[in-house]
Amino acid sequence: MSSSIVWANYKNLQICDIHDKQRPLVKDYILKHFLSNELHQILGYHENMEFQEDLQRILQHLLENDSSIMVWDKENDEIRGIALMKCMLEKWYSWTALKVLIRNSNLEELIDLSRNSLKNMASEMNGRLDSLHIFYYFLESDLCEDFCFIVKFFQAICLVAQHMHMPRITYMALGSKEGQLFEENGFQEIQRLLYSMYVYRGRRPFDHFRDLNEMYGCLYEKKLQNLKPFRELQIRHGENKEKEVKEK
Repeated sequence: MSSSIVWANYKNLQICDIHDKQRPLVKDYILKHFLSNELHQILGYHENMEFQEDLQRILQHLLENDSSIMVWDKENDEIRGIALMKCMLEKWYSWTALKVLIRNSNLEELIDLSRNSLKNMASEMNGRLDSLHIFYYFLESDLCEDFCFIVKFFQAICLVAQHMHMPRITYMALGSKEGQLFEENGFQEIQRLLYSMYVYRGRRPFDHFRDLNEMYGCLYEKKLQNLKPFRELQIRHGENKEKEVKEK
């Protein structure tokens, strides 16, 4: 852990980047919690082996980008949370490159839900919607209830985005609970998709969410200020202050 960049500390927890040696551990952690998610289970992802194979390939691709962060418990040497993220830029054809890795139609539907929402917003704004996109996040239940930790967690995500020179962070919330969490941490809803109305290649792939009383998904955005490069920061030395006083 000593070689990892630590974005924030909280009690015995570090919010840090993911070393390449830790990727297998992180992949297993994500798979476990992703497949046990209630929304994902109602779509049958946990029973779809082709989906899981493609998901592992996507996870490897995203983790190699070095934008993701994890919550590491220093006392117990274990992961307590994750934010799987990647800088998605139009000039890099990031979304197209991601789709090349996907064979499973269900995973393609899930990825394209975010992709299409971002494309729609970009066309409405007559510009690009480049962002640090959060593909997946998970936090242990006790951390979700700790307001101070949550603030630190989202601050760390913002720092990552700023250091990557991203103008915004985006996230597609499938359920109302996670949507509320993002709203409480400064994200704005910029698009809402009704599951009963969302059609992808002639079908409504997320209609079953309504069985869990989830009627719509929301695309969230948080705009960020650019970090100033160090060379542009003005250092006010004593001599400079005296000159300024004399000039006045």
